[in-house]
Amino acid sequence: MLYFFHIIEGTSKITDLDGTDFPSEEAAQTQALEIAAELLREFPKYFGHASVLEIVSEDGRRIMALPIRPRSARLQFARNPH
Repeated sequence: MLYFFHIIEGTSKITDLDGTDFPSEEAAQTQALEIAAELLREFPKYFGHASVLEIVSEDGRRIMALPIRPRSARLQFARNPH
């Protein structure tokens, strides 16, 4: 299944138009954690209070919303209950 990784910063959104194929939601979530860590390494000053990495499945379900926070903040994520 295709999963799309969108970056949301406040009211702005960078949309993943291509998506990436993963065998499971868990694999896509693992990739999201790696993406968030890489973004923080590459652009440590860009991400602030309202930054989120969102995973959406090809059928439009929101799988995860992962706040992107500097190391000084706790990393938390919310899963879609469906």
